[in-house]
Amino acid sequence: MARHTVFFGMMLAVASATANAQQRVEVPTTYEAGHFYATPTLANGQVLRLVVDTGGGGSAGWFVISGSAAARARLPSRQCKLDDASLNVVTTLDYREGQGLPVRTGTPCDAPALVISGDPGDHADGQLGSGYLPGNIWTFDYPARKLWLEPNDWKPAT
Repeated sequence: MARHTVFFGMMLAVASATANAQQRVEVPTTYEAGHFYATPTLANGQVLRLVVDTGGGGSAGWFVISGSAAARARLPSRQCKLDDASLNVVTTLDYREGQGLPVRTGTPCDAPALVISGDPGDHADGQLGSGYLPGNIWTFDYPARKLWLEPNDWKPAT
């Protein structure tokens, strides 16, 4: 009986470690004129074009998207009360399998994106910037023109 209990405990530990292991994730992108553009495809077939800018906009885990792009892509949104401000946020993003952005958790109002008025520039629908990128390990692979989200335990090759 004790052997079965130990074996069962070991199996649970392995299953738990496997479930919590983070994998390397390739972010769908294009690379143009020295810039990465994230190009996630939504479940409804709409493709977003988000300039990746480490110094760019966003906040609290959010990326930013223009109001016109959110409307074109038919993204559901609502008002989010944050301190004294009322902000428009995208409530959910449903992606095609393997064509989405890594999900950020713990964002205000449990929302993935902040909707902004105006044009975010760079011929883009929005921006993955200083609100979305921090807290993760990213590899900007310029020769291969790929963007990767690395596991939290990632270490550079020596």
